[in-house]
Amino acid sequence: MEAKLQKLKAYLKDPQKAISDDFSLLIALQEVLHIRESESSNTLYDRDIYELFYATIFLFIQPIEGTPPAFSRWDKISPAFKRMSPDEKIVRLDGFDGKIKKTYELWADFKSLLLKDRATIEYERRQENKQTILRKICDSFIMISFPYKYTIEYEKYILSIEDNIEDSVPIEKEYSGIANALREYIRGASDNDLATIINTKSLPQGASKKEWIGKKVDAHRFRERIGMKTSQWNKCFQLPQRQKLTDNMKGQSTYKEKDGKCDILNILQRFCL
Repeated sequence: MEAKLQKLKAYLKDPQKAISDDFSLLIALQEVLHIRESESSNTLYDRDIYELFYATIFLFIQPIEGTPPAFSRWDKISPAFKRMSPDEKIVRLDGFDGKIKKTYELWADFKSLLLKDRATIEYERRQENKQTILRKICDSFIMISFPYKYTIEYEKYILSIEDNIEDSVPIEKEYSGIANALREYIRGASDNDLATIINTKSLPQGASKKEWIGKKVDAHRFRERIGMKTSQWNKCFQLPQRQKLTDNMKGQSTYKEKDGKCDILNILQRFCL
């Protein structure tokens, strides 16, 4: 148990390690709770389990206030979906009912589940043939009896975990150098700005629009490569004279140039985009 708790603590402080290890935070937490639930008399690590449960759930699904449309820290530090591991895809997409859920929907489901009593949880377990990882974790947590005092004392620990996450896993880590690489196309953006735009399709909170100084056709190549809609692009960038990008600016034959023939696509490919 102690070794698994230490692994989970390490992942909480560096979630990118969980991804690179092909092992998600929620799967690590599920292992811990499964052991604790099967060993009902072993209360030695209960406080650690309590704190780590909340730290993991908060990191994974709690929406960041003021960041539409309700992104979590996990949304902001996870790589693009196409590069997630199979385990990561499972826990990132499947909500409590097995359907794809947005962060704020998962958060609402989580808070609703915590209000259910033990009898309701046991009844629902018998009714469902297959539960998602997220549901199993929360069910197991509710079935374990934790001392009431933990609900008062865990908050300071949660805050320290969040500080560790934000200090040790800067959002620009994955895209270090991308702002300089795109300097002939974008003005006024940092690595952090572009990482946020790529990962969330929105500007960092409080940031102003970035100036696109490259060709309009390259703006379309850029937005399509990162999976961005034209409307989303216009919320993050502006053309000279505050022009908006429109679909008729794609150009003709040159628009469909492939990697190896187009400079901006070659640059993005260097950053695994």
